Amino acid sequence: DFYDSDDDNDGFSDVAEINYGSDPRDAGSVANVAPSSLDLNDSSILENQPIDATVGLLQGSDPDAFATLSYALIDGNGSSDNHLFSLEQNGTLKTTAVFDYENNQSNYSIRVQVKDEYNASLEKAFSVELQNINESPVIHSANIGNIGPTLWGLVNVPENSTLALEINASDPDGDSIQFF
Repeated sequence: DFYDSDDDNDGFSDVAEINYGSDPRDAGSVANVAPSSLDLNDSSILENQPIDATVGLLQGSDPDAFATLSYALIDGNGSSDNHLFSLEQNGTLKTTAVFDYENNQSNYSIRVQVKDEYNASLEKAFSVELQNINESPVIHSANIGNIGPTLWGLVNVPENSTLALEINASDPDGDSIQFF
């Protein structure tokens, strides 16, 4: 049989299809290999970041020259936390929530699919780790004797008075607070 350069007009030469093992006369039989790898360049996020904070960039590779790859979060084994993240077509993984280390879990599971333009795909589960940052203590109130709540500033105290200072504060990280 004689074959022209692309009998089925599928974009693959007849020689490439024959060498691959596909039928050069069937447009549905293409010489295409699925993406071969999928990696995430950073798998952690600092707590208290705004919604749409970038977690990292997914990178897929495909043995086919000039393959066009797209990325998507998919349901399935290992995807219980997909709803907390979004994924742009270029592979940028972003948050859809504000994470607080002290009140949320510290590891999240997502499942990602990389697909080429012929719908050949590869799926992989990733773990995203929430990182704690040291947050400053918060002063809730300050009372001076019978004067009551006060702002940090000057307070006139009568001579020979005995005053008690009461400060109510907490640390978001749960660390102990020392007053000096």
